[in-house]
Amino acid sequence: MVEVLDSLATKYQKLYGFEFNEQKFLPLYEDMIKHVYSKDRELCVISPLENFELSGVSSLSINDYRIRKLTDWEMEQLIGIGYQLDTPFSPAFGEIETLYCIERIIRVPKRSTPPLEPFMKEFMTALRLFKNGATGYAVLLSYSRIWKSGWGATFHRRRKFDVGPKYILSKEETSSFIDHFRQFIRAKDEFSNNIKFSLRWFNKSYEEHEILDRILDLAIAIEVLYNSSDRLDLYVPHFLESSKEKRMELSGNIKKLRKLRGAIVHSGSCGVDTEFLNMIESIFRLSMQKLLKLLPETNYETILKDIRASLLE
Repeated sequence: MVEVLDSLATKYQKLYGFEFNEQKFLPLYEDMIKHVYSKDRELCVISPLENFELSGVSSLSINDYRIRKLTDWEMEQLIGIGYQLDTPFSPAFGEIETLYCIERIIRVPKRSTPPLEPFMKEFMTALRLFKNGATGYAVLLSYSRIWKSGWGATFHRRRKFDVGPKYILSKEETSSFIDHFRQFIRAKDEFSNNIKFSLRWFNKSYEEHEILDRILDLAIAIEVLYNSSDRLDLYVPHFLESSKEKRMELSGNIKKLRKLRGAIVHSGSCGVDTEFLNMIESIFRLSMQKLLKLLPETNYETILKDIRASLLE
């Protein structure tokens, strides 16, 4: 209660200064009473986006989510946590320069807080499926939206995202991204187990430290997505391309991927360059983008049947 009263006094002072006015104070007091006696509360959950930039716009709101800059108060909490716990977010790693975050307001029981990561997972997945860029987050910060009477944090340990290309979402791309995200939300209820599992491996590739681990994750993601391993060099080109020349080129790249995967599994090493890795990531991304467009009108099994049938044409 002391924390709530302290928040009440601080909020009044910021809005109206030090001079007391009962008419101005009463609405704030009534909000505090509702907060104290309510069975649930609105929680603000934020995940700082590392290696990310929103270009040409200050913020972007989509459904329950918002991309915006971190506030000074949020930065203070995160810096403090970084120094105390020596997490990957600490200034020693250079990632404190990140100013943008994903925000989501959720309603939760007052006496318990559910796992927070699922609330951000779908947005982060959609962000990565939209375009290339090594973005992610190391920590989730949560606090009461109206009365900052307490806050908490959960940590997500993984590789540094600044080793990859920066994710820049420009003003010109925001409209397309909004359409893409809403398409993702509409289609997600139709996701088969194969799609869900392939997205798990796709996201895992962003967590890896080594390029071999990333290419292996992406190879598994593509195999699971197409529900095939031995005919990928036929399925992927026929799903993504229409011209014979482009299908042959894509088929060659898939065959190369299978050889690299075999070399990693059997010998523990192989030569993989970043350009090839990015191309394989793009193949998965393009496959998922096309699936998202098809799923509201059909289902995963029908799409696979159509791919197999296209081989006979």
